[in-house]
Amino acid sequence: MDYLLEHVRKGIMLSLMISMPLVLAAAAIGLLVGILQAVTQVQEQTISAVPKLIIVFVLLIAGGSLMMQMLGGYIRESMQLAFQTIPHAGNRVLPPAPSRFSRQSLPPGQFRFQFIPPANFRF
Repeated sequence: MDYLLEHVRKGIMLSLMISMPLVLAAAAIGLLVGILQAVTQVQEQTISAVPKLIIVFVLLIAGGSLMMQMLGGYIRESMQLAFQTIPHAGNRVLPPAPSRFSRQSLPPGQFRFQFIPPANFRF
């Protein structure tokens, strides 16, 4: 369970690290345009949208590869955790439920399922 909590914490921090430069730049541009509008007494609401869009677009172009590398690393870590670390550690989210399907012992990587009907099942 500690694996999951730590990994979720890393995911939240990563999403903040990726989005924070864009949000702060948009807020700073909005503040500057707001001050400029107050000084010039121009009260048009759409004026601040264009510089924000341009700055966010430029930041995405400039830092998008770094953001994708960070996100790709997190996804690789997620897959490694989900398919290698947790199954080998024996941690289970839910206990195994009894199944109507029984798995016969076969070599690794091969599966054969046999249907075992319930007692009140009719063909």
